[in-house]
Amino acid sequence: MEQYAKSGDDYEWIPSDGRLYGISFKTSSLDEITYSFLKERICKKKSIDPCLKGLNLSYIPLVVEPKINHSEAFSIRTYMKMHSCSRATSSTRKKRKVTPRCVAAIVHKDYPRLYETATAKILVSLVKRRLGVEVSYTTCLRGKKQAVADLRGDPEKGYKIFPAYLYMLEKVNPDTRTSLLLDKDNRFRYLFIALGASIEGFEYMRKVITVDATFLKTVEGGYLIIATAQDPNLHHYPIAFDVVDGEKNESWKWFFMTLKTVIPDSTELVFVSDRNASLIKAVAEVYLMSKHGYCI
Repeated sequence: MEQYAKSGDDYEWIPSDGRLYGISFKTSSLDEITYSFLKERICKKKSIDPCLKGLNLSYIPLVVEPKINHSEAFSIRTYMKMHSCSRATSSTRKKRKVTPRCVAAIVHKDYPRLYETATAKILVSLVKRRLGVEVSYTTCLRGKKQAVADLRGDPEKGYKIFPAYLYMLEKVNPDTRTSLLLDKDNRFRYLFIALGASIEGFEYMRKVITVDATFLKTVEGGYLIIATAQDPNLHHYPIAFDVVDGEKNESWKWFFMTLKTVIPDSTELVFVSDRNASLIKAVAEVYLMSKHGYCI
C-alpha cells in the first residue's frame, strides 16, 4: 500500500483505478471525521457538492467500506451524488437575486440622507458595478422607493408622535394654534395648524381669504386644506393648514369652526373658493356675517 500522507496525520491515501481515490482513516470512531476534513483532503481530488461545514461523516454521501484487514482503520472508496443532508433537500439551486432592500442599502451609501437620488436606470448599472450581478429595472425602482421610505420613517409611527410635535410647535412659536381630533378608536382624523406669526400678520392683510383643498399622495391618503390671504404686494399669505379625510360636510365644518377661533367672523371678511357644495354649506353655517364668493 503506497501512502501519500504527511508525517503525523491520522490517515493515508490509497490509489485505486486512477480515477477515484480512496482514503483510509486510522481511527475507530467515524464521528471524529467531519465534512471540513473531507473537503480539505478529498475535494481536491474529486469535486463534490458542498454541504454545511462540521457535519459528521454519517451525513456525507460516501460509501464507507468495512475496516481494513480487521484493523482500526476505515476506508472511503465510492462517492455518491445523492445528498441526505437538509441543505440538499431544501436547496433550489437558483442563483441569489438582488432584493430592493439591497438596492436601498447601496442608495443610502452613495446618496446619504438625500431624497433625490439616481434614477432606476442608473441604479441598474451601479448595482452591477458594485455587486457584479444583474438586476432588473423594477427591483431598482422598488429599492429607490424603499430608500426614500427609510428616510421618511414609518407613517404609523409618525402619527403617534403628532401630540409631541404639536406641543413643541406651540412652545417655539408663540400664539400658535393647533388642534388634533381623534376618532373613537383613538386614531387620527383631523389636524389643524395656524402659526402665531401668520395669525398676527393677518391684521395687516386684505380681508379676503382664499380656501382650497387638494388630495395627499401618501399611504394613508387624505386631503390638505389651506387658507391664504393676500398681502399689499399681491403675494400669497398662508394663514392655516388642515389635514382631513375628505371634502365632506363634517370635515369642512370642523375646519371653519377651528379657523373661527383664529380669524373671528366679521362683515369685512370675504371668502373665495370653488363650487364645492360642502364648502359652501360650511361657510354659510359658521361665518354668518362674512361674504362668500365662489367660481361660476
